Amino acid sequence: HPTSAFLVVEVARSSLRKDRRLKGVLYGLAEVDEYWIVNHVEGVVEVYRDRHNGEWRQRTTHQRGDVIRMVAFPDVEVAISEILPPL
Repeated sequence: HPTSAFLVVEVARSSLRKDRRLKGVLYGLAEVDEYWIVNHVEGVVEVYRDRHNGEWRQRTTHQRGDVIRMVAFPDVEVAISEILPPL
């Protein structure tokens, strides 16, 4: 098992509540720099950043047409429309 990660991505349809609460807390306590939830239910990507004492201090939501840049690799762009399922 790795001891740290730049990014963890969960894809959620039926596990959304678990990914937001349980896994969000676990990743917040671990050495994870950034946590994304590809939320199939609402058609968005939730981005959690800035961990402090196990809690995420920043949460943003991104929709089709948006682009996300990772904190660890700001030159890498991820288009939201490419990671969400087709309409």
